[in-house]
Amino acid sequence: MMMPGPGGPGAPPAGSSGTASASAAGGTTDPAQKSLWYLGDDGKLAVLRVSVGVSDGTNTELIEADGLAGRKIILKAKVE
Repeated sequence: MMMPGPGGPGAPPAGSSGTASASAAGGTTDPAQKSLWYLGDDGKLAVLRVSVGVSDGTNTELIEADGLAGRKIILKAKVE
């Protein structure tokens, strides 16, 4: 599953992909745990810890994100 990113809640700081560096031998990355906010069935904010993989700065791979099917994911928040 690919989700738009970065910049949403739990996103890495600007200029960071939020993933570990690829190993020279295998070119793989270790998944990182991030907080992903969504609207629960009761309409209130809820958080789920997800494992994220590679990111190209626009999309981020979700490796483990059980329970997100059909959820309204919060990608950005504007604080006033």
